[in-house]
Amino acid sequence: MKITGFHASSGKIRYVTLKGTKAKPVLVSYGERPLQLNSNRAAFAQAARNLFVGIVADQGTEAASYLLSMDAKTRDQIAGLILPFGVLCLVALDQGFPVSEYIAANFSKKPLSPYVSTFKDKYDFIDQILGIPPRGWSNQHRLAALAGWMELK
Repeated sequence: MKITGFHASSGKIRYVTLKGTKAKPVLVSYGERPLQLNSNRAAFAQAARNLFVGIVADQGTEAASYLLSMDAKTRDQIAGLILPFGVLCLVALDQGFPVSEYIAANFSKKPLSPYVSTFKDKYDFIDQILGIPPRGWSNQHRLAALAGWMELK
């Protein structure tokens, strides 16, 4: 099953598609797409819908998950970090695949450490479990990968 994990930050949606198992995940692909917040929230939601429909189709997504950032401090930050994932849930409903959400606290030592010999932090964990980080791999990609990895069986 192909699972696509998502993370939003700085006007971008990062995504990582994985398959395999928790013990042996396989990185299928990764990327990022711009999603700039604007004051017209309905237009922003439509742009998010178009973005997710395109990524899901390109990736052959069969399940999705996302990391919801709890760092928002302004109204615009809240809209930019939360609204896209409400839209993703609607896309998943329309297309008939499951979607799950996570927060940073889900990526703590207790659930992750059984899969690696040493646990430094969540970023190091995903690099250990997936292997050498690919070119252009950012911490935001790592967070999207963690969200996807959590859904592997």
